[in-house]
Amino acid sequence: MHITTLVVVLYHLSLPQYNAFQPPAQTSNQIRTVLPQQHLRGINQAFDGLHGEETTTNFEGVINRLLIFGLGNIGTLLAESSSRCTIHDNENNVRNDRDVYTPSYFDHIYGTTRDEKTIDGVQVLNMSSCQEWKHILPTCTHILVTVPPIDSHFNSKQQIYVGGRPRKWTYFCDSILNHPHVSLREMIPKSTWIGYISTTSVYGNHDGEWVTEDSELKCQPGSKGELYLKAEEEWRKAARECGWKLHIFRCAGLYGNGRSALHTLMKCGFEPRMGDDGAGAVKRVEYPTSRIHEEDVVWAILRAMLHHDHSAVGQGCIWNLADDDPAPRSEVMFYGSKLLDETGIAPFPDRALTPVNSIVGEQQESQREKRRKLDRKRVCNLRMKTGLLPDGRLIYPTYREGLKSILRNNKDAWLL
Repeated sequence: MHITTLVVVLYHLSLPQYNAFQPPAQTSNQIRTVLPQQHLRGINQAFDGLHGEETTTNFEGVINRLLIFGLGNIGTLLAESSSRCTIHDNENNVRNDRDVYTPSYFDHIYGTTRDEKTIDGVQVLNMSSCQEWKHILPTCTHILVTVPPIDSHFNSKQQIYVGGRPRKWTYFCDSILNHPHVSLREMIPKSTWIGYISTTSVYGNHDGEWVTEDSELKCQPGSKGELYLKAEEEWRKAARECGWKLHIFRCAGLYGNGRSALHTLMKCGFEPRMGDDGAGAVKRVEYPTSRIHEEDVVWAILRAMLHHDHSAVGQGCIWNLADDDPAPRSEVMFYGSKLLDETGIAPFPDRALTPVNSIVGEQQESQREKRRKLDRKRVCNLRMKTGLLPDGRLIYPTYREGLKSILRNNKDAWLL
């Protein structure tokens, strides 16, 4: 008996727009936008390698629905990736042992935002329309939270009103758990898959040493890391009480097709301070910084949704999401400047070239710059690679592959 060949239909760069998924009915006030194809190529290629792989997800007779709180960079990319990948059998659409399971098994995808936007195949909900997503919550099998925590300062007055909202249950930091009109504890069914996007800032300073998911959490009081840590604890508490399947994703520094060292170079220019070793050395001592491409973050989350057997309901899995090569910022900037130079791209002419460490003045130093000085660590990604990724491979193992991809995707616009 001949087994028909399974084809994973992924839409590549040559296609002008997405047509595979019939989107739900949209409200009249939504604005249609068709986003470029290039930024999905890495994820599409990653799915190409999954032929014959088994999955822990049972697709037969199951209605799977995904709700994403917060359609920012990660939320939008995950929504797009989830709605683009489809499974087709060339002849009779019969499932067989060679089926490739991809995010197409979501029967419906929802996402919340505070502005007007649309994504093909995704029903976009306004964050303020709580009555609308109140009815959706009980039907969702997977929920991803990308909304950052709010700073409550933990004083007596703020414990009553958090971010201008009345305190809800025992939650202070997370605005979703603390929503004044919607109780997730009452509406989300037991065993629902919950993903929470956190940060490796929770580890604080480890003097440049490697940190794993089991490392000591040394974030400073009042820091961004402490805020995320408290939000993590709130989600763990809720997951234990409600029996949810919680995954916490601690992301290293994020970069992607809309934000990267190349974008900084194009905006601000760069004059490398060369050392004798030709490695773009700078005067002050710099420590390696971990980072990860946004496509690899989405790839890992999708793998956790579809392929990870989460047996410890209510306990929560923690994943460090980082690439293989922590590197000083100056090294990344110098490599980016070489890529631009080799391609014949110059920074915007109305900006003067400045040394990489003068892009942000010492007295106007951003919180991110201060964290680079105070929170020195290298993030170990072994658990992610062995527990989530096929063959332990990232789409972009280092910043070099990531920046090359970003340059390909933006080259035409930057050459204008």
